[in-house]
Amino acid sequence: MEYADLFAFIDESGDIGLNLDAQNVSKLFIIVALVVDSMHLESVRKKFEQVRKDFFQTGEMKSNTLRNPTRRMNVIEAFAKIDNYKYIAFVADKTIIRNNSGLNYRNSFRKFMTRQFYSHLYGSFPSISIFSDNIGRDSFMDEFKKYLSKNDIAYSIEHEHRHLLIVKMRYLSNALIF
Repeated sequence: MEYADLFAFIDESGDIGLNLDAQNVSKLFIIVALVVDSMHLESVRKKFEQVRKDFFQTGEMKSNTLRNPTRRMNVIEAFAKIDNYKYIAFVADKTIIRNNSGLNYRNSFRKFMTRQFYSHLYGSFPSISIFSDNIGRDSFMDEFKKYLSKNDIAYSIEHEHRHLLIVKMRYLSNALIF
């Protein structure tokens, strides 16, 4: 499979549960993509690695480890100073979904939200390679991979959350929840 000149590194935050009265159910569901041109990929990766070292030393970047809002903003501001990339954020406010909506079913909710995000992403960048960690369960990922292949979209699923740019997206998407 040949990769395009643009790369998208994607992560989601929040959960797909709609029982907002339940414990640990977020009111938002967020998908974030970092989009970078292949010619800037290595320099952007190095700059993100420096931010990780500055704020997290040797560990993974996790927004929930930064309880101090000022420090969390410092990390976001450090990312904002890095040039040569764009990001797209899709934020779904689950409080406005009607009770009788088909979106009250977990799989329907995930499929609809993911389809909305990817439709916008591919509409903005028709030739793009996708790097993402797993989304939902294996059955969902199997269907999702078929969709990407059917539409000739290059993708790589990073199962172990190792790619630094996916980790950066995880940080941003989780920071938006707090």
